[in-house]
Amino acid sequence: MSSDNTQRLNSIPFLRFFAFLNIFLYHSNEFEVFPLPYNAAWAVGFFFVLSGFLTGFQHDHYEAALSIPSWKQYMIKKIKKVYPFFLITLIMTLPYNNIFNDLLQFILNLFLLQSWRPEGYFSYNGVSWFLSSILFLYVITVPLMALQNSILNKVRKKNMFLLFETALFFMIDILWAFFVRSKDMNLEFYTYILPLSRVPAYICGICLGILIKEKITSTPQKPSVPYSILELSCFLALFGIFRIDIPEWMHRSFIWIVPNLIFLTVFALQKGYLSYLFSRKFPVLLGNISFECFLLHQVVLHYYCEGVHYLGRRNYFFNDIQKIGSQIFLLILILFLSYVWHSKIAPKINYLLNKKNP
Repeated sequence: MSSDNTQRLNSIPFLRFFAFLNIFLYHSNEFEVFPLPYNAAWAVGFFFVLSGFLTGFQHDHYEAALSIPSWKQYMIKKIKKVYPFFLITLIMTLPYNNIFNDLLQFILNLFLLQSWRPEGYFSYNGVSWFLSSILFLYVITVPLMALQNSILNKVRKKNMFLLFETALFFMIDILWAFFVRSKDMNLEFYTYILPLSRVPAYICGICLGILIKEKITSTPQKPSVPYSILELSCFLALFGIFRIDIPEWMHRSFIWIVPNLIFLTVFALQKGYLSYLFSRKFPVLLGNISFECFLLHQVVLHYYCEGVHYLGRRNYFFNDIQKIGSQIFLLILILFLSYVWHSKIAPKINYLLNKKNP
């Protein structure tokens, strides 16, 4: 993303961190004391919609004719960005996994193909199934955006077309979830893990990114009280949805697309005090390291829990204060390690990779 586009979306990175925090709270719920509102399925759905949104927001970058070199350049850029840290976390899981028990599963993880198999997708670094699925979406992005732009260049009412496209793929997601449920298929895999099942949410995000791009100005706007109330209401509504007992076949699929589109729209416009707060330096930093936090957190949690077992604390902790302290300590540790990688190590690796393959 160009620096101009980055400035225009400077309230968005913290939302990515907020989504990671939901996943962290879910995976560390054995330490939970207070019933904090969180929902990991929403957070994962938000990641896919957000990825599409950012792609759509940059749609003018795909105006060139579709070609193998442009697709190759895009994929190399994405793999350079995500694979080194993924590989580090995969290596970190080797001490507590036996590769030879299922060599195929390790190979699938190594090449980020584990989300295509209806078993073992949570193996090794369990959260890397997301990376496996998003990698497929990266693979189809260049031809998808080339097709999208060619259609937009021909239609007169572009906004109407994008709204129709969003509604169409939302309905496709509903029909797919209903089909999986009616056939008594594995709901978790076919509506949550399988990369193809995430295409509708990704395309809905793309449509929103294109729609909203022209609504955002690069000039900072003074926050308004009415819009601040709207931003706060979005958070409260989201927490309220977290409390609803949603059927499993909806919970892992289409149910989060519309709330996420609304959530992104409200905060991308950056007209309230919350988005102003999220645009400050520290919240943006948290958003920028959220990818590393996401990939790292389950590995850190595993080692911490195994260490507690080793010390003989079978019930993990004596009291609630120690539970809260452990959760806070783990979060701070993950943030610190992610920051070190993101700001100190990753730039050097990127420099070496770009030097070898300019």
